[in-house]
Amino acid sequence: DIASVVAFDHAAQLLVAAQRVSDREVFIQRIERIAAGGSTAIHDGVVLGAGELRKFKDPGRLNRLILLSDGQANVGPRHPAEFAALGAALLAEDISVTTIGLGAGYNEDLMFELARASDGNHAFARAAADLGAIFNREFDDVLGSCAQTVAIDIDLEPGARALRTLSREGTVEGGRASFRLNQVYAGAEHYVLLELELDQGLTAAVGERVLGVVTVSYWQPSSQSRQTLTTPIRVSISASKEAVAAGRDRKVEEAVLEQVTRQRAQQAIKLKDDGNAGEARQLLLQNSKELEAFLATAPTAPARLLELNKQYQALTAPAGKAASERKVLRALEIPAAGSATRY
Repeated sequence: DIASVVAFDHAAQLLVAAQRVSDREVFIQRIERIAAGGSTAIHDGVVLGAGELRKFKDPGRLNRLILLSDGQANVGPRHPAEFAALGAALLAEDISVTTIGLGAGYNEDLMFELARASDGNHAFARAAADLGAIFNREFDDVLGSCAQTVAIDIDLEPGARALRTLSREGTVEGGRASFRLNQVYAGAEHYVLLELELDQGLTAAVGERVLGVVTVSYWQPSSQSRQTLTTPIRVSISASKEAVAAGRDRKVEEAVLEQVTRQRAQQAIKLKDDGNAGEARQLLLQNSKELEAFLATAPTAPARLLELNKQYQALTAPAGKAASERKVLRALEIPAAGSATRY
């Protein structure tokens, strides 16, 4: 392993230059010298860390920055959009940033956008005691990475159009959609959810038809080569309600419901920010009701939906604190490190 340590207050400082982790004490001693400073130059810290990472960047390695902060960016760029742009630029270099916010004082919008745009993880630590478990999950993720720089391209037949994505952002233009994942993890299911619109001519005749082709290409470190997989998108058109009901895919329905509730949670954040706490609470209650209705019909209750429902119910309880509520909602928008299901 190769690591570097960067600290930041009014400016970013390089505490340990990128090097092989052969002497742990070098890292421990430098970290123990970190003291509180007066300001928070998060952007400069990430840029300096990325510079150290580039010294040894290799497609056979997992190239990851971990940003830990308990404060608000107040030196240099400080708007979420600027950090989203930084994250997107790093993703283009096959670098992901995982962000960890500590306590109630950090800017969750800024840190969430940086993680989301770079295909990293995001976690909210209420107290320092939570950090050990969060870092353990993060390094388990690193060890579980089995493919990198994954490109997913969907080419649709005439008469089929891509309407919108329901999970990660991608490029959607008419009959083509493209997505980028910096890494995929062994033992996890990865979803890209795309809503399609079909012309009447495609659905007029019953039977099986091909709507398009999905191409997945990725770098496999073990073989040091790029691999490509291609598969058709097959659908079955039927006028029978029974056949349609039998053809429902519960796993896809679970994934769609999860993403719809997460999108409502985003709307709830905006409503709370605008002072409409009552409307925000109604959206979270709607999330909980829809999850409970789905879980009541599920042969086995998916753990991630049960956990989401528990979180939404807790957030609608009258005893919640506004600062931590908002951070929990932001953290719910993307699955945490170690999740068995990824979007």
